[in-house]
Amino acid sequence: MTNNDKKIVPVGGSVVPDGGWGWLIVFSSFMIHFVMDG
Repeated sequence: MTNNDKKIVPVGGSVVPDGGWGWLIVFSSFMIHFVMDG
């Protein structure tokens, strides 16, 4: 048998570059279209 030493490299979590404000933009856009269309 061969010696296969596998190194475990931890994967860092994704970092949100905008601080999570994207959902506010999506919600605001939805509300603007909802109000304008009736």
